[in-house]
Amino acid sequence: MAELREEGRGGDAGPTDQVVPVEAVFVLRQIVAGLPHWVKVAVEVEPADQDEVVVSPQAFDWLRDAYGPRTVVDRPVNHQLVTEALAGARYALAHVRGRNGASRVTLTMIKDSPVDTCDGDVMLAAAHAVAAALDGQMEPAPYLGAHGAVFDCPALSSCHLPASSRCCCRGYSEEASADPPRTG
Repeated sequence: MAELREEGRGGDAGPTDQVVPVEAVFVLRQIVAGLPHWVKVAVEVEPADQDEVVVSPQAFDWLRDAYGPRTVVDRPVNHQLVTEALAGARYALAHVRGRNGASRVTLTMIKDSPVDTCDGDVMLAAAHAVAAALDGQMEPAPYLGAHGAVFDCPALSSCHLPASSRCCCRGYSEEASADPPRTG
């Protein structure tokens, strides 16, 4: 059975007017058709005037924690991982049931494994992390199939996934395909 779990959730604003971002971490740890899938994505979500997804400059700092302070964190693969994380977060914003108001999502950590992270894994984990931070369920919820992450999006006009994703609607957004900000 798949282990899809949320690690930690917090950020209730309490009695003051100060808004504290809600944090959520999602770990994807599953073997499908003999292929391991592992990734960990952390997000912060806070109310906003309009939906927005950004990547923290520290999203890949976990590399320095793992390999030392002089480790290069600006790897060639980061561009693909950031593109997937942005798409997954946008999918969650478009597909979480019962959302009230717009949200700003900050992707605070994108942790991959060179041998265990497959195409689509980061997108899937980011979507589930955002849904957990919003305390909601995605409809339809993405899942891992025999050929990777599956996003069954029935609404052509509201899908924000890149055309290269395995989304049944083949939705495309110029914003989603734009070069993400450099990190690290």
